Amino acid sequence: FISLQSYLNPTEQMQKLFMIIGFLMLGSVTIFAQEVSPEKFEELMSTGDPQIVDVRTEREFNGGHIPNAVNIDYFSDDFQSTLSQLDKDRPVLIYCYSGGRSTEARLLLNKMGYSNVTELKGGLSEWRNAGKTVDK
Repeated sequence: FISLQSYLNPTEQMQKLFMIIGFLMLGSVTIFAQEVSPEKFEELMSTGDPQIVDVRTEREFNGGHIPNAVNIDYFSDDFQSTLSQLDKDRPVLIYCYSGGRSTEARLLLNKMGYSNVTELKGGLSEWRNAGKTVDK
């Protein structure tokens, strides 16, 4: 490890420290600011050719889902391998009923190297409360 102290004066050290903290904070915002309102989710659905993923069970999915969504059941044995087949170069919009399963799935996708994953805050429940379209 190379000490900044040996190369920089105190002012430069502080500037570097603040720059490093800024980058870390920016990364945190990127990781944690991936939940959006139904309105923003709907807006994202029409941009960037997203993959819309419903992680509820097949029975829940068949009872109503967001238009153009595909069902990848969170509780299925092949959940992780099916998720890994999503295109990493396209945005992923993900949701469940209320946000629990989709949060876990979003974090898993992030760990798998997917960088553009957005979750519907409050899930399909909030989507319906906002009066948005649901397909059957």
